[in-house]
Amino acid sequence: MKKYVCAALIAVIFVFCGCSNGAQGYTGELTGGSWHARLDGGGSISLSFDGDHAAMTLENGGERATIRGRVIADDSTFVIFDRELGQNYGFSYVPEGDTMELSYEGNTVIMEREN
Repeated sequence: MKKYVCAALIAVIFVFCGCSNGAQGYTGELTGGSWHARLDGGGSISLSFDGDHAAMTLENGGERATIRGRVIADDSTFVIFDRELGQNYGFSYVPEGDTMELSYEGNTVIMEREN
């Protein structure tokens, strides 16, 4: 049940966001820091990397869901393997300096690098 709630929350958050295409991505830009996005409806997304692991936290309306686990990334996509939920989550990304377009199931959100 928890994995369905997390997947639904990710899909809902991305449905309310949109953006345009940008430059080609690079793994080092993705994994070299933490990322954050504030959504119009008051929700937020944070994404952080630690070696070969990643964690993505989604918060909205007082609810919080985190997917975390081993991550495999290339120049345009990454997958988080969450063993606790028994689920894999695949994302596309396009970094542009201190911002990044992050896409999941056809929906895109702009994230900013955290300092």
